[in-house]
Amino acid sequence: KSMAQQTGANNTQRKGGQNSKGALASILLALLVAMLLCDLASAKDQGRDFYKILELKKNAKAADIKKAYRKLTLQYHPDRNAGDEDAK
Repeated sequence: KSMAQQTGANNTQRKGGQNSKGALASILLALLVAMLLCDLASAKDQGRDFYKILELKKNAKAADIKKAYRKLTLQYHPDRNAGDEDAK
């Protein structure tokens, strides 16, 4: 192969790696939301009301649940709350 063809192949591989990382992140996020929804369904058994924790109505859409979850994770993230014991 010529140098140009090899460079083009390397660029394609890099782009594919970035896309696969994005796809993996999407899959992991979907899995996390699915796990949260399962927890919401069984919350009464555990005595926790995740809808109340997330400040949502019982008929909230998945996108609303995801948004509220992300908001709380940012609010209580240890990197943003260095000395806060509640954030742990």
